[in-house]
Amino acid sequence: AVTASLSSEEEFVFKSSRNEYICGWLTYFSFEESFRSFKDNTDVFSEINPFIYVFDKNGSIRIARDFNEINLNRIIELARRNGIKLIPTIVNDVIAAEAGSADILKDPKIIHIILADQTIVKKHTDAITALVDKNGFDGIEIDYENFDPKDNTRLVKFIQLLSAQMHIRGKTLNIVLEPKFFLGSKPALNSHDLYAIGASADTVKIMCYNMHGLFSKAGPVATPEWIKQLLRAAEKTIPKEKLCAALALHGFQWGTDKAESLSYKKIKELEAKHKPKILRDNNDVPYFSYIETGNKNTVWFEDAASIAAKVKTIRAEGIKKIAFWRLGEEDQNLYSSPAVNSVLR
Repeated sequence: AVTASLSSEEEFVFKSSRNEYICGWLTYFSFEESFRSFKDNTDVFSEINPFIYVFDKNGSIRIARDFNEINLNRIIELARRNGIKLIPTIVNDVIAAEAGSADILKDPKIIHIILADQTIVKKHTDAITALVDKNGFDGIEIDYENFDPKDNTRLVKFIQLLSAQMHIRGKTLNIVLEPKFFLGSKPALNSHDLYAIGASADTVKIMCYNMHGLFSKAGPVATPEWIKQLLRAAEKTIPKEKLCAALALHGFQWGTDKAESLSYKKIKELEAKHKPKILRDNNDVPYFSYIETGNKNTVWFEDAASIAAKVKTIRAEGIKKIAFWRLGEEDQNLYSSPAVNSVLR
């Protein structure tokens, strides 16, 4: 490990007059932070993805409870004024009907419900198409995670049907896929399904994160080498020109009880409070530890330099599209330091 420092040679900032294709997610659960980051950096993004559509318990698509049409119109107006593609995300979060009730995130059961038979699949596809038509979106993005492998075939058929509907209208279909579909001894989707998804989608976003997280011991969210392996595995079934590497901008803290996700702002507040020594691993990922009430806490996170190292790897692999999960959680130096400037704005 080395002490963290950023020299002018190491800085790597995103500024590009849109020579690069950069996407960013705005989330319903931290909208104002996400929107502020988008508004301050519109010259960076070619595509914006409002992460705002979820499900009710019956499988109907709805706008997230903590979101509203006024905020959607703010996104639409800003995107249109700046010539940025607007492709919202539908995620299989099931939002409880009443505030205070438990939501179910990445619910596999709701996927099974909406794919139960051809009639229901057509109804679901028609609802998505109507959503795109009504709002004049440039397409739609499907982020269905944690589904039962028994639903793989039905999911692929749904994607093929939705793709046909989008393409008739001249719209774009994005599909988000987890790293487990490509890495490990037994990937969650077989090559036949992945070939079919790659053929149907216009862009396939690979989640190049969750190497470590809430489910694991402390460690980096992703490393350049791990991302390289993931992208090379994805290229075996997904056309390279359709791949988009999605990078996480947040960090995690591991304590004695549980891990938690933290924004860059929250991490800087911890630094200011505990004044730990900031170290970097061999992959340029920063981390630190501190003691509070007798317990050790370890934080791994992303900053402009660590994201820069990952972007360099992605570019070296020939991947032209990058997505940021999620706006509002990042080190704002990502957009202003001279070195990332050569790639993003």
